[in-house]
Amino acid sequence: AVAAGSATITATAGGKSATVTVTVSKDMPVVVPVQSVSVSPSRLELQRGGSGQLAATVAPSNATDRAVSWRSSNPAVASVDANGRVTALKAGVASVTATAGGVVSPAVAVTVKDSSVVPVTGVKVTDPVSGKLEVTVGSSKTVKASVSPANATDRTVSWSSSAASVAKVDANGKVTGVKEGTVKIIASAQGHAALVEVTVKAAPRGDTLGIRRGAEYHFRYSLSTGPADKTVRMGMSNDVALVGDWDGDGKDTLMLRRGNVNYVYNDLDGKTLARSFQYGAAGDVVLVGDWDGDGKDTLAIRRGNAFHIRNSLTTGPADRVVNYGLATDQILVGDWDGDGKDTLMVRRGNENHVRNSLTTGKADRIFNYGLASDRILVGDWDADGKDTLMVRRGNENHVRNSLTTGKADRIFNYGLATDTVLVGNWTGK
Repeated sequence: AVAAGSATITATAGGKSATVTVTVSKDMPVVVPVQSVSVSPSRLELQRGGSGQLAATVAPSNATDRAVSWRSSNPAVASVDANGRVTALKAGVASVTATAGGVVSPAVAVTVKDSSVVPVTGVKVTDPVSGKLEVTVGSSKTVKASVSPANATDRTVSWSSSAASVAKVDANGKVTGVKEGTVKIIASAQGHAALVEVTVKAAPRGDTLGIRRGAEYHFRYSLSTGPADKTVRMGMSNDVALVGDWDGDGKDTLMLRRGNVNYVYNDLDGKTLARSFQYGAAGDVVLVGDWDGDGKDTLAIRRGNAFHIRNSLTTGPADRVVNYGLATDQILVGDWDGDGKDTLMVRRGNENHVRNSLTTGKADRIFNYGLASDRILVGDWDADGKDTLMVRRGNENHVRNSLTTGKADRIFNYGLATDTVLVGNWTGK
């Protein structure tokens, strides 16, 4: 209805029609619907704590329902009252709309700035500077990142991993390898990011055991109870079996000694003789070690408390002679300090006298482990580059990962109590 009066409404379809008479009285209200609502200004920028006024225009001007309501999409950033007054509460963005007669206006973008807040403009990885990192499975390293500018208000860096199944990262940037693979570690700060490419490699293997029964050798690849991972037959049952990394490839293999002749094999199968040479006399006590730190093991002959060291697998005189301990001492060989060179340890009862250089002198440290009657084995059990002791009682092995007095770090069984036990890294580090 637009005005008072009468009107006839006719509907026609298929050649037929019908009519109806409509009467509008003077007392019946006329409803004029809202066609549009607009707000000015269309954008608003405010400082935190400030305010701004929005004005709404309802069309047509004679619309029946011209009451305007206001709404903010983010009232925590910018609130709006019933009169269109916008108050800036904190830095951010909000949209404000006006509604009249069920019609909603286009949104007004309200930007709130805080002059006291210095925004982040960038993130940079500072460690490693190359942006590349290697870790092994089970090991951890910490990455670091810096935020620019130095006076940014919020310098918080958050860390995430593109594949936590390969490497995970904690809130402090500590990256831990989970399984072999490559992953990206992301440092983020207020919309800015930097990446570290992390390669996870297999964890290095430490020394494990082998047992000898006559001319048969049973090698186990882990410090755990179970069957041999590899069994081979080599040489004769009366050979002296020595273990070492003869060619520097990181894998320990066997040397068989007959009299004073030494037969060197560079693989565990013992099918190919790498070389043979003579050193010392048939009755000498023979020790194995990397005496010069070149990554290759060679021999030393013990006569009393004198050690005749040869730095190559060749026939010839000793390169040096060192005295240490007493002729009656039990002698152990290992890299006790992780410098890559093997030195001597004297064992008296259950007391161990460690010397970290191939020189005559007093022990650098003394500690107790096990019983005087125990069989003692030497190896790098945890692959940290340092040799420590293992006590063998029957077929039970008590592993200690530090040269200190204390309890075993782990205990496992392997072989029989009567077996001859060998120590080596059979698979390579």
